[in-house]
Amino acid sequence: MKTLVLTTVLVVLSTLTYAQSEKENADKAKTVDSESVICNLYPSSDDQVTLKLRKETGDKVTVKVKEDNGSLVYRKRIKKANNNKITYDIAQFPNGSYIFEVTKDKKVVYSKVIRKGEGMLIVSN
Repeated sequence: MKTLVLTTVLVVLSTLTYAQSEKENADKAKTVDSESVICNLYPSSDDQVTLKLRKETGDKVTVKVKEDNGSLVYRKRIKKANNNKITYDIAQFPNGSYIFEVTKDKKVVYSKVIRKGEGMLIVSN
């Protein structure tokens, strides 16, 4: 009987400790998410890509588009906080590969490669 009671107490304590640690980890994850920049780049047509970007007020975020050789094609600082949806018309870009970078405080936090060809647009890592 003592063994059963002791085992039950240990199981309950383990469960409570695990639940508390899960809650703490979830709270930490929320804090990290609220302090970070969240991005997604996807093709919206044959000649356009759309960038969804979430940032907090005060974050210094810049979007850059570079050619494969590293030369800068486009640069814009994003000032608006919260959710941004920006569509880029790349019809005038020559066929080839381009790198979309999002930087926060001069550190790259998101990077995707797009490949533009005749009538097609591919987004990859």
